[in-house]
Amino acid sequence: MPPAIGPAVSGAQVARPWPAGRETFGFALGGVAVLLRMASDWLFPRGGPLPYQLAQAAFLALGLALLWPRRERVFLAGGDLRASLRGALWAVPLGLAGGAALAYLRFHALLWPGPGQLLPPLANNLFFSAVEELEFRGFFLGWLTRRGVRPWRAIPLVALTHTLAHVHRLWSGDVAALAVTLAVTLWWTWLVVRTKSLWGAYAAHFAWNVLVLLPQLGSGLNLR
Repeated sequence: MPPAIGPAVSGAQVARPWPAGRETFGFALGGVAVLLRMASDWLFPRGGPLPYQLAQAAFLALGLALLWPRRERVFLAGGDLRASLRGALWAVPLGLAGGAALAYLRFHALLWPGPGQLLPPLANNLFFSAVEELEFRGFFLGWLTRRGVRPWRAIPLVALTHTLAHVHRLWSGDVAALAVTLAVTLWWTWLVVRTKSLWGAYAAHFAWNVLVLLPQLGSGLNLR
């Protein structure tokens, strides 16, 4: 009897090809979140209202849902997680030193917070640091690297874009704070490029924001 004519089936199923349009749409949704963040500082110098911030998170969530099987595209899987988190540890001494220096310059003392003063910045920065990291070093950096942009170009481009999302510091004349923002965003972007993991940059971003504020929170300051 002649063999049946038809497709040969092996023990393992053939994987479906990844739909390119799905990835493109996922990155486009992340790009909308980036544009909203960039516009936020121009529209709302004191910080955007909560619905505006949640809109950014919603676009990121939709983009991640489309990319989730390939979440390494935005550095949420794969990479060297341990090296990434080890690099983030530098945020602890540097953030505390920077916060102490600012406290002495502004108040001539270290003003440590009570528990009630500490909870709001912790909650704010757990959320907003995650949003910004996904926007700039997740979707934006991932989009650049997917298009073959060399690291020596991608790192300053991402850092400068992230810094321009804090342009309110320029309007207030705080050029030094803007320069520090550029320096730390260069560091965080380099960390992601080196380790291919977003988690260390998120940990460093969160720790830096909180620890810079910590010696000043006793004054009633509660900025993110």
